[in-house]
This record gives sequence, structure tokens and C-alpha cells, in this order.
Amino acid sequence: VIWYSKLSFGLLLLIGILYIIIICSNFGKVYKSYVPNTKLDDTLVHVELSDEIYRISKNLVFNSTQQFLVIKNETTEKLYPQVAILLENFIKADKHELTCEEIEAFLWPNGSGNNDRTYTAVNRLRSKLKIDSSVDINKIDQFRYKLVIKQ
Repeated sequence: VIWYSKLSFGLLLLIGILYIIIICSNFGKVYKSYVPNTKLDDTLVHVELSDEIYRISKNLVFNSTQQFLVIKNETTEKLYPQVAILLENFIKADKHELTCEEIEAFLWPNGSGNNDRTYTAVNRLRSKLKIDSSVDINKIDQFRYKLVIKQ
């Protein structure tokens, strides 16, 4: 016999509502308090909460696990999985630079990537990063892109 089959519908509903309230109230507390005041330099800073959360600029934080940006500790912007993967790879890359070949390798491991698809993926990321004018993706040359954080 399953334990919850003995509970009334009303009690199960109450438990469910309480669970949702607890989760929602903790969500707000966690995501409003996890960005410490950190002096930025030319590198990205890992926020202490976890290795999957990165402070990109004063106003922009990236959660790579949940695939969203937090803007000014308030608003969240959900990212498409491909955009989140691309941003995480820029963050982890040496000097935050990626070649077209590297981008194609991790976005399209089956080899279906090409210059047009790479350009489109980078532009989708650029459009999401436009919410903070201090962050952009620059094309270094014909084969390389760089995540740039202006001070």
C-alpha cells in the first residue's frame, strides 16, 4: 500500500500548496542573494554559490545549469540550450575566445555545423547579451569570436 493513498485529497492538496510556497519563497531568496559584490577585471568571476554560476558583469549573472541569465539581481532571462552551451564555452575558453571550428564541434558534434549555423548561434547569443551594454561577442577575424566585457 502506498503511504499517500491513505491521505485525503484535501490533505494532499494542502501539502502540495505548502511545498510550492516553500520552493517559490526560497527561489527568490537564493537568486537575490547569491551575487556578491565583486570587483571585476578582464576575467569572469565564479560566484561562490556553485561552479555553474558565473558573474559576467556588474549587472549580469549566468546560471549554466538552469540555463538562464539574471539581470540586476532581479529579472531572469531563460536561454535556449544552444545559446547557454555557447555562452558557457566562451566563459570557460582561454581568453574567452573560440574558433568557428570549436563552436561547431560542441554545438554540432555530428559534423553538421557550418559557417552560417555558427554565425546564427553567435548572433542569438549576442541578442541575449544586449541587455547589458558592457558585454558583447566580437568577431576577432574570419575564424574567431571573443566574449568581451567592458569595464
